[in-house]
Amino acid sequence: MSTATAKGTPHIRLEGRRPAWVPGTRPRGDAPITCLVIIIVSLIGAVWGYYHFFHNRALENAGKEIVINSTTNDESRNNYLRRMRTNHVPAVRRMGLETRKLSVQVFNGKIKEPEAAEELILPIENRLRELIEEVNSQGTPKQYAEIHRKLALSVGQYWLTLVKIRKGLAAKETSEQKAFFKEARAHLKEADANFHTTDNAIKAAVGR
Repeated sequence: MSTATAKGTPHIRLEGRRPAWVPGTRPRGDAPITCLVIIIVSLIGAVWGYYHFFHNRALENAGKEIVINSTTNDESRNNYLRRMRTNHVPAVRRMGLETRKLSVQVFNGKIKEPEAAEELILPIENRLRELIEEVNSQGTPKQYAEIHRKLALSVGQYWLTLVKIRKGLAAKETSEQKAFFKEARAHLKEADANFHTTDNAIKAAVGR
């Protein structure tokens, strides 16, 4: 809209919201809001990506990321056996027993609802996630690399047991559920076998 000043010079007055290109004007709050939305979406994407690709990466790669020490002496070897006997093996044994206890309840039909099972699965799963990091970060003498790898494999297999149980409980068809439970039993059996191999080897190494 145009009006005249006292001297007759036209004076331009902008009606309503002024466009962003007019010098001396400021945009409204759209830009900050847009930036905030972009930041939130980026954060959500980053969290999703972490949980989807990296959160369980160590468990998925169980047995592939152990640290092998090519040179060791008697002291470091004895320290390794002591830590395995007092820390790592007992910790994996406890989570193996918890996984088996839950699995039996599910396979026998005592736990049928996914929500009820999830309350029991999550604490075990979180602890297995910690355990694989602990086992992976424990350097192993070259002579014990294979039994150390089997301990890591057992942790990964216990986790896969939970994964298949979770999928089985969420399955729509009975046949699909049975297939998932069959896989869960196989993972559990393999996990127990790998664990017992390590357990027996460590006992033999320390003379117990």
